Amino acid sequence: MDQIISNMINHYNGALTTAYNKIATLEVQNVQLQAKLTSLPESSTIAKTKVPEPSTFASSENKMQLND
Repeated sequence: MDQIISNMINHYNGALTTAYNKIATLEVQNVQLQAKLTSLPESSTIAKTKVPEPSTFASSENKMQLND
């Protein structure tokens, strides 16, 4: 019985170590991404891109035709 409990403890300790290592890796990656994010210029081309208003539907015989 002691051997079974010892094996279970070893198994869970290994699983906890693996989880801890993954969390530590994610924390490092998070810091790296935060640094990249703060280094981006404030005004990017994406923010300056404007999309025109869509044309409205003209109730005509041709249901695919739009107002000019």
